[in-house]
Amino acid sequence: MSQENIYKPFFQELDDNNNIRTQILDLTEELERVNKRLDSELHKIHLTKPDLPTICENAKQHIPELVKLYSKIFNLIPENEFYRYNYSFAFSYRDTVRYLALISFLKEGRLITKEEILETILDTTTKKNGKGRIDVQDYLLGLTFLSNELSRFCVNSMRSQNFEICKRINTFLNELNGGFKLLNFKNNTLRKRYDSLKYDLKKVEEVMYDINKFSKLVEMSSKQARQKKNQPKKQKGKGKRKGKKKQKKVDKFAKVYSKQKKAVPVRDLYQVMRWPKYIKIQRQRKVLMKRLRVPPAINQFTNTLERNTAYQLFTLLSKYSPETKKQKKTRLQKVAESKVIGDNVKSKKPLTVKYGINHVTSLVERKKAKLVIIAHDVDPIELVVWLPALCRKMGVPYCIVKGKARLGKVVHKKTATALVLTDVKQQDKNAFAKIIDICMPKFNDNVETRTKWGGGVLSSKARKAIEKNLESSQLSKKLMQEQKIRERIIKEKLEQQRLEEEAQKKKEEEAKNGKPEADKTEDKKDTKKQSKK
Repeated sequence: MSQENIYKPFFQELDDNNNIRTQILDLTEELERVNKRLDSELHKIHLTKPDLPTICENAKQHIPELVKLYSKIFNLIPENEFYRYNYSFAFSYRDTVRYLALISFLKEGRLITKEEILETILDTTTKKNGKGRIDVQDYLLGLTFLSNELSRFCVNSMRSQNFEICKRINTFLNELNGGFKLLNFKNNTLRKRYDSLKYDLKKVEEVMYDINKFSKLVEMSSKQARQKKNQPKKQKGKGKRKGKKKQKKVDKFAKVYSKQKKAVPVRDLYQVMRWPKYIKIQRQRKVLMKRLRVPPAINQFTNTLERNTAYQLFTLLSKYSPETKKQKKTRLQKVAESKVIGDNVKSKKPLTVKYGINHVTSLVERKKAKLVIIAHDVDPIELVVWLPALCRKMGVPYCIVKGKARLGKVVHKKTATALVLTDVKQQDKNAFAKIIDICMPKFNDNVETRTKWGGGVLSSKARKAIEKNLESSQLSKKLMQEQKIRERIIKEKLEQQRLEEEAQKKKEEEAKNGKPEADKTEDKKDTKKQSKK
């Protein structure tokens, strides 16, 4: 047989399938329009005072259109191929389930069954042929959508003080939730939708709690009103009876804190509180590390890996955590059993993270370490302070990470000072290379961290004192400048006075002699001019 003869029926089958699918999609568009009309009709239940029977009757007028469309869809689908074309109209199917279930609840106050939905949707011919079908998942999803609508309806009916509907909704949703609890859901869409049903039920229960509270308050107010009516009115003119005042009951065992017998006022006891010793030491140490000048060798441990890179590193380290005692026991047991049988199975040690400060140093010195991870909060710091310098000298990439406890968790210990990765599996080499690319410039090649001093941060009290001193010094400078300006002005005034006095004295002398000196000079000039002529 030729290839064309083999593939000819396939072409025809595929074309038929595509034609059926396109026809179903066209019908689903019409279905969605009808569903929207149904939704707009049923949306009127959220009004302040809705007429429920008329709303249901108006909504039922759109059902014949649904019957026509669904009968056409089911007639198009071939026998035993429902699940092949189900996904194309599944969403509109769920919406119809929701609307029909809401109508049945509003009219009869009960849950509509799967069979009843099929009877309302399908016409007589499709029922006889047995082509109509509804998927269980679509039916259940439609009911979960119904719970959203009912929770909203409950809130609106509470506002309009229609408490009977709220009670009906509460009972209905509780029964629905009980039915869903019996089913075994896996982690799929139904599971998520069931969670939404639980939230809706919670909202309805809160509404019911508010209603009960309101009804109790109404009863209390009505009782008080009745008591006031039944009480006899006081006669006017009659005064109060004179007698001894009733003494207040005093608790014998109550503590007396003062002469006036008053309770001690509430105070903020945060500063007076006696903290445990280890907390005191922690805080004092933190303050000291801020105040004192910290040398670069110790200060470099404040420069740690960023959060995202640290997360990537620890996910990689978790894959290479060493064996537990149980795992080691089972591995060795299997090897022993194989030897007894006669199979020479060699069990290699798995690739793991190396730990222990002596072991780490030996691996770095022999240049077997590919990456060294150091904790930033090792106590005493002398255990690790030399390790970054050794790594730089031997050309081994290293990084400083927050938390010795976090490192210890990787190695099944309480704490760990440093860890080493000697090798990595093929599948993790790209991730490992990225981490090394980040670590090399930040730690190995970073000169700033090696030379930068830490600490030297003053307290707020000291800073305020320095600011005060600066302000006072600035004020003193201003005062000095102002004083100098005043002295200069005074000197200028004194000089001016002196010059004025001298000029006055000269005038007085000239007046005594007869002619002023200026007139004499003019006479001399005139005589010279005449002699020249």
